[in-house]
Amino acid sequence: MYFVVGSGVAVVCSAGLWLAFFLKLGPALGDSELEAAAWSYVIRLGCCVLLLGALAGAAFDLNPRNRVLAWTGEAAFMGVLLWLLRGYTGLLNTAVRAVERRVPSYP
Repeated sequence: MYFVVGSGVAVVCSAGLWLAFFLKLGPALGDSELEAAAWSYVIRLGCCVLLLGALAGAAFDLNPRNRVLAWTGEAAFMGVLLWLLRGYTGLLNTAVRAVERRVPSYP
C-alpha cells in the first residue's frame, strides 16, 4: 500500500515539475496557446488529484462485503486517470506545435 501511495506522490510531483516547465516555456516562446493549455491542465490536475484520492479510498476498500463499491471505485479511478492522460497528451501536442512554429523553415 505504501508503494502505491509513494508512486502516486511521485507522479503528481513529476507532473507538477513538467507543468512548471510548460508554464515558463509558453511566455518564453511568446505562445499564448501553450500558456492557456498549461493553465487549463493545472486546473484539471488539481481536480483530478482530489477525485482520484477519493476514488482510491473506495477502490482499496478492504471490506469484502463491499466488492461492488470497490469495483466501481476502481473503474472510476481508471476512467479519471485516462481522462487526465488524454489532457496531458493534448498539452504535449500543443507544446510541440508551439516549438514547431518557432523553427525556421528551409526550402
